[in-house]
Amino acid sequence: MYKDISSIRRYTKGDFTNWENDIFIEEKVIEKNCPIHWHDHYEIEYILSGSGKQMLNGVEYPLSKGSLHFLTPTDFHELVTDEKLEIIKFNFREDNVDSFILSTLIGLCGNTSMIFSGKEKEVFEALLSVSIEHTKLYKDSTYYPKMIKKLLECILLNIIEHLGNSGSNLESTAQGNNIQKILIYIHKHFKENLELKAVADVVHYSPQHMSKLFHKTMGVTFKEYVTNLRMNYASELLINTQTEIAKIGMEAGFGTRQNFTKEFKLFYSCSPSEYRQKNKKLTKNFCN
Repeated sequence: MYKDISSIRRYTKGDFTNWENDIFIEEKVIEKNCPIHWHDHYEIEYILSGSGKQMLNGVEYPLSKGSLHFLTPTDFHELVTDEKLEIIKFNFREDNVDSFILSTLIGLCGNTSMIFSGKEKEVFEALLSVSIEHTKLYKDSTYYPKMIKKLLECILLNIIEHLGNSGSNLESTAQGNNIQKILIYIHKHFKENLELKAVADVVHYSPQHMSKLFHKTMGVTFKEYVTNLRMNYASELLINTQTEIAKIGMEAGFGTRQNFTKEFKLFYSCSPSEYRQKNKKLTKNFCN
């Protein structure tokens, strides 16, 4: 268990020496375990060869050839290698891809661990290979940022198709586009004092109209959606760090410890301290 939130490494664009454009892609071989960390951006990790485990938000997923994970800025994850892993990674921010595509993936509600096989795997790996070759050949070209953006969007759409969610309820209409903007804004700012009016202002709606549209489209209220995001985030901090409960409440956007404890009990039917005790785990000492 880590002593504090600050003990968990958070990677930014500045940590990647080769990340020069808006979208960063690389092939990488991982021979040692990667300690728990998170990012300030989105990441795709695809396994070309090797085996191991991905611990994503406290859940263990096996890694093998064809495994893929789509990671958001709210995900905590760590890699454990059984044999060296050869991976392809895409790193990007929310404003680097089409908002409809990104919001559809965000709306998958955690279905972000998958494995490709058969013909689907061949096509997907061909897209990845083309992306790598374009980067090698055209990295310094004026047109490269547009090339890699289109290739990334094609890869993300393939992930959506794989998960069977191409028929998303986020229709490409004016209202659908606004819901997409709202979802991306929520995921970027949920740790702040996120009020309904401020979110409605993003798309120039009244709070009442935005609330009704959000509920109709997403099937949950604005408050329920934000609370779910905050609870998932807070629960990971409780399990993976020794950070004081009051600080976790502040970090997750709940304000006071009293409010955090009250909301937490309603959500999990136990207090934050009880949840931590029940789910506490020993964190291995990883090598870089």
